[in-house]
Amino acid sequence: MTRARSADPHRADRMSVWRGRSGAALGGAAIAVLLLLWARLRRRFVLVTVRGQSMEPSYPDGGRLLVRKGASCRPGDVAVFRGPQRPSAAGPAWLVKRVAGVAGEPVPDDLREMITDHVIPDCCIVVRGDAARSLGSRQLGYISDRSVLGVVVHPVRVYDSARQRQD
Repeated sequence: MTRARSADPHRADRMSVWRGRSGAALGGAAIAVLLLLWARLRRRFVLVTVRGQSMEPSYPDGGRLLVRKGASCRPGDVAVFRGPQRPSAAGPAWLVKRVAGVAGEPVPDDLREMITDHVIPDCCIVVRGDAARSLGSRQLGYISDRSVLGVVVHPVRVYDSARQRQD
């Protein structure tokens, strides 16, 4: 079977121009979708750098953590929350601690030195660090769930080329 040839010799040229324009439009649409996705992820997640040894060995000093903003806490989660105001600080000091209990649960026995209640009140959590002598609810008391930025989703390994060369 033979195809009938088009009477217009420039049809192929016009088709290739149209395909080029549609390819550019699709490429632009793909970039727009990626930018919207990136913006949405930036609203839901934040990268936090650990300072200090209170969460060792789980999260060492200088470790980076991916935090999901606005996530509700459960016992065993690692939360990032606004610490007590320091007079010399320019902004909130964010703390990284493991959640020991949430509202409505019994106060853990090892935290009863500071907290004498038997049940954690509404809108509060109690926390502790992973290291033996770290700051936690023994010193801070209850933590308001309004001060919680989010919950750690995963530690993030950052490639450091200078460190790799030394090893």
